[in-house]
Amino acid sequence: METEPIKTLQDKWRLLPHFLAMRGLMKQHIDSFDYFVQTDIKNIVNAAPNREVPKPLISQPWHPPSKPPQPPQPPSPARQT
Repeated sequence: METEPIKTLQDKWRLLPHFLAMRGLMKQHIDSFDYFVQTDIKNIVNAAPNREVPKPLISQPWHPPSKPPQPPQPPSPARQT
């Protein structure tokens, strides 16, 4: 028994509470993540064109700044004379 896909957005929103009641929100999240890990990541990695990072960008070592940035100082109170 095969059913036709749900076409309209309104029909999909009407089915959502029934879908979540039967399946559960947590199960849906886990299955969605599993599909992403097993299928989508492979598609992303295999997508053309894969580009390489130019060598000059990855061959230069990173050096931290010589002095860490200092937080701004609060203004000094005005002098009264």
